[in-house]
Amino acid sequence: MGFVSSGIFRLSHIDGNANEWIVGYSFKDDFVCDYPSLMSKTNSTVNIQASTACEVYLLTSDRLNQFWETDMDTQRLGRQIAENMFAEIYRRLLGFYCDTPEQRYQTLMKRCPDLQKHLSLKEIAQFLGITSETLSRIRRKQLFK
Repeated sequence: MGFVSSGIFRLSHIDGNANEWIVGYSFKDDFVCDYPSLMSKTNSTVNIQASTACEVYLLTSDRLNQFWETDMDTQRLGRQIAENMFAEIYRRLLGFYCDTPEQRYQTLMKRCPDLQKHLSLKEIAQFLGITSETLSRIRRKQLFK
């Protein structure tokens, strides 16, 4: 598990047809890991790559578990972190089902306003589940608001 002090990490998954899907990002002040795999001590189901120069603080699962067992406050902290990770994934899931591509783009830009400086239009579009052309139209529309 890592804590991102600076930079951007991309999380991707390769499906059964060898297609790579961008499934998440971790930004400054986020945790970066495949949390279910960390907890079950199994191989990661996602690839985690630095998209920019990064500073990250790493902990092994054993060291992390030792920390959680320190006292009740660290156990509460662990629960809060897990709950925050769950809430983020839940918001993203609802966004994919309920939000328009434009709303998903706006949410992403609020979370990381300078993302376009670091990632290609194609990569951002793939993460949003849209084509590069659709993202270009959304961005152009935003310029004229």
